[in-house]
Amino acid sequence: MHAGVNYRQIPPERMDEALRTYRDSTLPEVRTQQGFKGALILADRNVSKIIGIGLFETLSPEGRRCARSTRSALMIGLRRK
Repeated sequence: MHAGVNYRQIPPERMDEALRTYRDSTLPEVRTQQGFKGALILADRNVSKIIGIGLFETLSPEGRRCARSTRSALMIGLRRK
């Protein structure tokens, strides 16, 4: 099992948007990737930080692409505005 961990500082006013974007857009795509086993998002609104954790059975090329998607997903919603 492999895990990718990513930390992000999110402006407080964009926290809900970042979490919603991950849940609605990125996670469904990531779930289709070979080797995907699970994902966690931990958010601390008091310090405006998010930790994203992606779990993969193998580190296949698809799994590496998926890990990169998970890592960048936390910023997708922030770039849209």
